[in-house]
Amino acid sequence: MSKLDRFLVTDGILSLFPSITALCLDRHLSDHRPILLHEFGVKNTLISELGDIDKALDQGNVSDTVLLKRMELMCQLQDINMLEARESLQKSKIKWTIEGDENSKFFHGIINKKRSQLSIREAVWDCGENKSPGPDGYTFEFFRKFWSFVGPDFCSAVEHFFVNGYFSKGCKSSFIALIPKVTDAKFVTDFRPISLIGCVYTVVTKILANRLAMVIFDLISGTQSASVAKRQILDGPFILNKLLNWCKKTKKQAMFFKVDFAKSYDSLRWDYLLDILQAFGFGPNWSRWIRDTFSSAKASILVNGSPTSKFFFFRGLKQGPTISHLFYADDAMFIREWSESNLKSIVTILNCFFLASGLKINIQKSQLLGVGVPRSSVAQAAAKIGCAILHHQFRYLRVMVGECMSRSSAWDGSVHKLRSRLSKWKVKTLSIRGRLTLLKSMLGASPLYNMSIFKIPKGVLKDMEAIRSKFFNGADSSKRKITWIAWEKVLAAKKMEG
Repeated sequence: MSKLDRFLVTDGILSLFPSITALCLDRHLSDHRPILLHEFGVKNTLISELGDIDKALDQGNVSDTVLLKRMELMCQLQDINMLEARESLQKSKIKWTIEGDENSKFFHGIINKKRSQLSIREAVWDCGENKSPGPDGYTFEFFRKFWSFVGPDFCSAVEHFFVNGYFSKGCKSSFIALIPKVTDAKFVTDFRPISLIGCVYTVVTKILANRLAMVIFDLISGTQSASVAKRQILDGPFILNKLLNWCKKTKKQAMFFKVDFAKSYDSLRWDYLLDILQAFGFGPNWSRWIRDTFSSAKASILVNGSPTSKFFFFRGLKQGPTISHLFYADDAMFIREWSESNLKSIVTILNCFFLASGLKINIQKSQLLGVGVPRSSVAQAAAKIGCAILHHQFRYLRVMVGECMSRSSAWDGSVHKLRSRLSKWKVKTLSIRGRLTLLKSMLGASPLYNMSIFKIPKGVLKDMEAIRSKFFNGADSSKRKITWIAWEKVLAAKKMEG
């Protein structure tokens, strides 16, 4: 064929028919040679031949030649499928490597892609059924049950936000429930505000969070192990404990400064957040969507179950939407060589960060630990900046670190916590079924978080099992009681009559 004898096709045709061929036919009526576009390639021919052989076998025409031919066709088909799968995988990796981390059309296509009704429905089903409703009064259980009736209208409300860039009237209103953080809470600081938001707002933020999770791995530094997909939150405590033990063995003078941010959800500045999104390369559509999720929002505080008058937000993020925790990191640990000048530099940097972002450190709750340094020097440095002193064994991301976890003494806190939850009144008031439920839901999972990264000593494990066994049998820890069921029988699976 000459250069003029060809078909012009789109990428969609090539993706549907990767083995497409063009056949140049003979001239008959015209002086031009017609071209036959043939979408079936080698793979389709092999499938057709394989179908003919299977029909012959069904009719009873079985011979060694036919069976060998069928085996040969199957091998050829497997080779073709393997090549196609390998080619698709290579193309996807190349495309993501070239365009995934760049501020490119491919990057923005992931963030700004259209919402399908299927993705909206999946977001609805991912939300809890019987969570406390927002101002609209509906729970997701209602939408799931009557999705065939309200589904199209619900999808239209979600699409309205992504098309126009703002919520419909009333969708951003919320109730604020004050959850006490301590017993006998009296002051405002003793309560944690939780936003009870409407279903449309929840689904929109769920979709935005799912999209942000697809690219946040390449945006956030590898030193942050929490709240990032494909990373383990337990990596942080594990590495920190290894680093502490290394400093002790090598007699390095090191400083560990555990920072606590004051009211981080309530103090984050919106203009700072939008500037950071722009610096990362997020487009105007995404920035407009994020801006509207927290700006011009109204809320009412629930007092004895009744809402107060509404008021506007001017800064901070709502505690409730699934996207809020992705915009900042709360728990931070600064590690440097020990010197008071390094400590002052960290505090100065954090003060500058507060002026820019609105996130202020709670210096009274922040803690300082010195490794290989006299305790008097640590106390003097902590007094200068007004922070507390960190003990050699402390809790970081809910995991105890700082000691050699192979020692039984390092697990004393976990054993004491397990024993303190088994008060006498619980043993006397709960039935055997209630005690079993408590063991499975709380007492069994309590030490598992530490055991996920550290190997527990056998002696500590036996002590924990003894505590759980006595509680199940209704015995007080200080008294002995006849055991009617062996503990090994209780631990057995239900299939084994456990």
